[in-house]
Amino acid sequence: MNVPNRHLPSATLVFISALLLAACSGPGPHRAPPDREAQARVAQLTASGYRAPEQALTVTMQRWIIAGEALPVDLALPAGSAGRLPLIVYLPGMGESARAGVRWRQLWAHAGYAVLSVQPLPDDELAWSSELARAADFKGLARERRQPAQTEARLRIILAVLEQARARAAAGDALMRRVDFGNVGIAAYELGAQAALAAPLQAQAKALLLLGPVLPERTESIATPLLLVSSRRDQDPTGLDPDPPKRSRAAFEAQDSATLLMLGRASHTALAGAPELGPDELDEPSSGRGRRGGGRREPTFSDAAPVRANEDDSAVVIEAASLAFWDANLRGSSEARGWLRERAPAWSQGLAEWSSHQR
Repeated sequence: MNVPNRHLPSATLVFISALLLAACSGPGPHRAPPDREAQARVAQLTASGYRAPEQALTVTMQRWIIAGEALPVDLALPAGSAGRLPLIVYLPGMGESARAGVRWRQLWAHAGYAVLSVQPLPDDELAWSSELARAADFKGLARERRQPAQTEARLRIILAVLEQARARAAAGDALMRRVDFGNVGIAAYELGAQAALAAPLQAQAKALLLLGPVLPERTESIATPLLLVSSRRDQDPTGLDPDPPKRSRAAFEAQDSATLLMLGRASHTALAGAPELGPDELDEPSSGRGRRGGGRREPTFSDAAPVRANEDDSAVVIEAASLAFWDANLRGSSEARGWLRERAPAWSQGLAEWSSHQR
């Protein structure tokens, strides 16, 4: 609500301001009261899932010079851990910055991992404000950003970031020298999956986690342990891929060793790990503005049922699954491996389906 104020006396402005503050703070039509039953379910789900002791964090945003350009790199590490830390490299989706995926990244860092996030191409971060997006040519935008040349450019930058991280560690950098570069996992959301699937990056990884990924029509077999996270409600925000869950399932079937976590009701944005949003911050009408969170601006779908943007139960499933996956593959935890194999399907029953195969 915009109130022109050039011709209003100050007392009137104070009165209007008070009314606006009261409207924003009360339950009102845009802010429903908290659902205590839902909160209790989420708390119980969290307490009974796979967990790890939480550690205090060191979080820093730096700018590294990569290929002659200043590139934002977001780092999160446990503050007081002894010993060298497994590294998780996080690759955001289209329209996201290096600060995206904060819910997942901070969870992993709290659990004892060094987490490095980088958006390799500025044009990926600014995609939703591009000329194609302003013209509402979202499919054209997707085709442009998914070109092989763009994937190769992302890969070059990511490999250069890893090379610089190792060089910083060798030079005595206080954060990078704590990292175990022989124990690396790659996590990617949406468009970030294209670079994550490239063989040169897989060759440096011991585990690969893909969230709501943009996938090729045919996914080659991957030797690296793979966890695919999708949802029956997942939609391609550009409309180019008519059935992302089907493509994720096909990619899973092409693997010799992989796990597919198919959530029942998580939206595409929920898979992004954006900061928690309130119940008034739902999908807006399909105007190209999209949800608010993680710096994203994406088109929405008017035929989608309204949902809470934070979708906490699905997020808790992703948190437990991803943490157990990292512990199993980067720390060699038999407890985590057993939880994934024996307990996870029953624990998440009604919220997700698990598929796993070892050939």
